[in-house]
Amino acid sequence: MPLAGNQYFVNVAYQHQLKGNLLTAISLYEEILITDPLNVDVIRNLAVAYRGINDIEKALQLYQLATENSIRDHNIFLNYANLLW
Repeated sequence: MPLAGNQYFVNVAYQHQLKGNLLTAISLYEEILITDPLNVDVIRNLAVAYRGINDIEKALQLYQLATENSIRDHNIFLNYANLLW
């Protein structure tokens, strides 16, 4: 069950990600996933952040999570394909 304030924290994490503070963004995204494990924005952005720190295995795991849970987001599929390419 997602918390009502999760979108605020998603936005904060995304701002850190845009500024290149990837470890902070990753930490925030991971916290959000505890209460909202299938949040498409968080999964997508977290995978991109992990790729940004060269943790390809973790990025792949997140894209796999998305596909296994039938998350329909074209950006996730594009990012996943680019990572595999």
